[in-house]
Amino acid sequence: MYNLISLLNWGSAGMNGSLEKNLMYISRYNASLVDKIKNITVYKNHYEINTNLSGEYNLIINKNPVHSLTGAQDEAAALFSALPHNSRNSVHVIFGLGLGYVLDIFSQKTKGSIILFEPDLETLRLVFEAVDLGDALSRENVFVVSDLPEFEKVFESVFRYKTRVSFSYLDYYLHFSSDILECFKNELNRLYSIYSFNFIYQAKEMNLFFQKTLANLSKKYKGLLLTDNKNKFKNIPAVIVSAGPSLSKNIEILKKYKDNAIIFCVGTALKTLYKNDIIPDFLNVIEKCNTSFHYDLPCTKDMMLIAEPYTSSSVFDFEFKERFFSVSLEVDSNRWFLEKANKEFIPFETKGTVSYQALSSALYLGCSPIILIGQDLAYTDGQCYAKGSEFDGLECIKDETTGVYKICPRNFEQYKAAYYKNNFNWSDEEKTAHLIARLNKLNKSLVFVDSQDGSKLPTESGYALFLEYIKDFAKKHSGEAELINCSIGGALIHGFETQTLEQTLSKYSTNILDKKQLFDGLKKETSFDKELIIKNLKDDILALNEVKTLFEKGKNIVKSMSCSVKRNCLLGHDMLSSVKKAADLYVNITNNFTNKNRLLKMLVLKENYELGYFMKESDGEMSENVMKSFYSLFDDYYKSGLDRIMEAESLINKAISELKE
Repeated sequence: MYNLISLLNWGSAGMNGSLEKNLMYISRYNASLVDKIKNITVYKNHYEINTNLSGEYNLIINKNPVHSLTGAQDEAAALFSALPHNSRNSVHVIFGLGLGYVLDIFSQKTKGSIILFEPDLETLRLVFEAVDLGDALSRENVFVVSDLPEFEKVFESVFRYKTRVSFSYLDYYLHFSSDILECFKNELNRLYSIYSFNFIYQAKEMNLFFQKTLANLSKKYKGLLLTDNKNKFKNIPAVIVSAGPSLSKNIEILKKYKDNAIIFCVGTALKTLYKNDIIPDFLNVIEKCNTSFHYDLPCTKDMMLIAEPYTSSSVFDFEFKERFFSVSLEVDSNRWFLEKANKEFIPFETKGTVSYQALSSALYLGCSPIILIGQDLAYTDGQCYAKGSEFDGLECIKDETTGVYKICPRNFEQYKAAYYKNNFNWSDEEKTAHLIARLNKLNKSLVFVDSQDGSKLPTESGYALFLEYIKDFAKKHSGEAELINCSIGGALIHGFETQTLEQTLSKYSTNILDKKQLFDGLKKETSFDKELIIKNLKDDILALNEVKTLFEKGKNIVKSMSCSVKRNCLLGHDMLSSVKKAADLYVNITNNFTNKNRLLKMLVLKENYELGYFMKESDGEMSENVMKSFYSLFDDYYKSGLDRIMEAESLINKAISELKE
C-alpha cells in the first residue's frame, strides 16, 4: 500500500525523512499544525505496530488495535463503499488517521475534498514518522486538521453551494474515542447546517438584496458608517433588547437602570419599551420587508437608527437623531454599496439577523458587558413574544393528550390584523391563506433546545439556528467583552453567563451615564461623495451594456437547443455543439465579467451556483438526462440574467436621477 518505515525509538520522537515529507505537504495550508507536531518530543501513550492475520500492519494504541485483525485494507474499502455519494461536490470527512489505510483509499477513489480530523497529536507525529503518506497528502483535495478551529477553517474553504458531506470512521474510534467523536460529529452537523443555509439563502435572495439596496439610495448615502466609531463606548455597559417572552419580566428593572447603560433595541421590542416609558438609544432594523408598524412611534426622533444598506427603504422615511449603517460582510450588495462610494470594507457580521446585528454593534462600539434581555430563543410559558409587543397574540401550547406542541394565535383575527398591518394591497382572503400557511410552516419547524435548567424547550428551527450563530459569537468574542444572558427561563446560550438582570445591572451599571457626551463623541459627518457615486453607478451601466450582448447571444444559442429537445435528439451533433457553445460562452462571461464585476455576480448568483454545481456533478457525463439538464440550466441562466441586467440598468438610472435631485 505504502512504505512503512521502522521506528527506531518508541520512547521519544525524532525527525526523519518521512515526517519531514509528510509535514511539508501539510504546511501548505496548516502551518500551525506542523509546528504542533514538531513540538511533540515524548510519546505519553504506548504505541506498537504489528501485523494482523492478513499480514498487514496494524497500529496498537495502549494495547488496543486500531484496524481490523483480519483485513485492514478490506475494512477501509468497506468504508469507501458505504459512502452515500462521491462527486466533485462532495466533502468526505474522516475521523482518525490510524496507519492511513482509510485516507489512502479515499484519496485514490473519491472525487471531492477530503478532510482528515485526528485530535491526537502524538498519533499524527508517530504515524507521519512511520508511514510515507506522500501520495495522499500531496493531493490538492486532501487536508489534515487536529482541532475544531482548524477544521472549521478548512471546511468553510471547501464548502460550496449544495455541498454534500459524508462522515467516516473506524470501529476503534467509536469504542475508544466516543466522546470526542460525538462532539466532533455534532460540530460537523452544526457547521453544515449554517453553511448550507447561508449558500441557499444567498442564492435565493441576492437579487432582492440588490434591489432593496437601491431603494431610497439618495437617503442611504446621507447616512453614517457605524464602523467609523470603533470603541467609542469602551467598557460602557450595553443592554440588547429583544422581544422574547422574558422581556416583560425585566421591564421594571430596565426602567430603573435605563440611564445607566446603552440600550440597543430590535424593532419588534420597541412598542413594549415605549409603553413602559423607556426610549432606547439605538433602534436596530435590518429586515428587507416593510416592518414600520413596529417603530411607527413618536419616539423615533429621540433614537439613533442602525440599519443595513439593504434594509427596507420605509425606515429611512422616519425621523431619527442619526442614521448609522452596519455594512455586514455576509451580503455582496453591501460591499457593492461601499465600492460605489470608494469606501473601505471593514468586516462586520450580522448573520442576517437583527439581534446579531445589535450584538455586533455593541461589540464594535466597545461596550462591555453586553447584556441580553428578551433573547429567549424559545417559547416559554406558552408565549412566543413578550406581552405588549406587536405579536404577543401568538402562543405555543401543549396538547396534554398527545404531548405535541402547537403554535397558534389566541385570537386569529386580531393577530392577522397586527401581522398584516402594512399589507394594504392584500385582500382578507389572501391574508388568511398566507397566515395559515405561515402557521403550518412554523409548526412543521418546531424543534427542542436546551433550557437553562437542563430541560427541553420548544422553539422554531430559525431560533435554533440563531443559537448556533450566537454560540459562535461567544466563541470568537468572549475575550473582548463580558457576555451575559439575562433572559431567564429561555434557551441556554453557550458562552454567555446566565444571571438575573437586577444582579447584573446592580453590579455593572451603578452610575448614570452622560449619554449626551458619549453620543457627541460619535463621528456624525457623512463622507459620501455624491458625484463619485454617480460616476461609479454610470460605470456599472456601461459594464451591464457590454455583457448584455453576450447574454443575448447565449439566449439565441439556447433557442437553437430547443429544436433538438423537441425532437428528442439530445445526443445529436446539433445539440452537443450548442451545449458546447453555451458552456464556452458561460466560461467567458464568468472569467471576464462575473468574476470581475460584483454587480453582475449578484444578478446571476443563483443561476451561476446551479450551473457550477451541475457541471461538477455531471463531471463530463454525456447522457440524455444530462443534456436535458444543461438545456434547462443554460436557458435559466441566459434568460434570467438578461432580464435582471435590464432591470438593474433601469433601477440604477432611477437611483442616479434621485441622487441628482
